[in-house]
Amino acid sequence: MSPAAPLYLAVGRIGRAHGIRGEVCVDVLTEFPERFAPGSTLYVGPERGTTPSPVVVESARPFRDRLLVHLDAAADRDAAQALTGLYLFIPASEAHPLEADSFYAYQLVGLEVVTDAGQPVGRVAHVMETGSADVLEVHGSRGTTLIPMIGDVVAEIDLSAGRITITPLPGLLDEG
Repeated sequence: MSPAAPLYLAVGRIGRAHGIRGEVCVDVLTEFPERFAPGSTLYVGPERGTTPSPVVVESARPFRDRLLVHLDAAADRDAAQALTGLYLFIPASEAHPLEADSFYAYQLVGLEVVTDAGQPVGRVAHVMETGSADVLEVHGSRGTTLIPMIGDVVAEIDLSAGRITITPLPGLLDEG
């Protein structure tokens, strides 16, 4: 069974400090980069465990494959370094509606994974965002199995039944 919907959804992960004025490098975890517009309120905190604190985006600009973001909570480099490794969140209530056949990662965690032949594989423990195709980390009797979320493999996602049906590629479920 899937865990309860979270109160906050991660939209970025803070990397290292950049420069001396309090900017941080942010790995963007959302398909809606407008979340980082100046004046936007985000919430900063660890991935789990505590309620994140509000921060205001003062500026954001592209930098390589990331964003350089200046938050009101980081007046200088030392304050920016203290944010390293934390996440930026939005309230889940502000999430954009998704298109049909699209899912938030939290909705998949806990779902049972079975093959199209009915063979149980395990339960989704984590969804890894790799840049090209997300990967399901599934824990089951054979240990941990990594399943790419591509059309050739994922046959069906049925949230109401709590199940993901896959058509395994040759070698995907081989014991090794």
